[in-house]
Amino acid sequence: MDAVKAVCKCKKMSETETVIAVKQGVTSNWGCMTWLFNAFMLLITLGFWAFFMGGWIVGKMIGDPEYRCQFCNAVVRKKQFRA
Repeated sequence: MDAVKAVCKCKKMSETETVIAVKQGVTSNWGCMTWLFNAFMLLITLGFWAFFMGGWIVGKMIGDPEYRCQFCNAVVRKKQFRA
């Protein structure tokens, strides 16, 4: 499920004007500094950082994926989903 119908604050939580909540990738919001930090940590820890980051990324993908509003890009919680 990559997209679901939901209510959002940009539409004043209206049940008649629903939005589409799109599932975001775990690393899609990472900026340059985050990538540089991870590369630096890989060098410092001689590669052991990859196991930590791999576990974190898989955990976020399986356990708690993030959904964002198609209009305002706000985080949409599971209680805002509609069938």
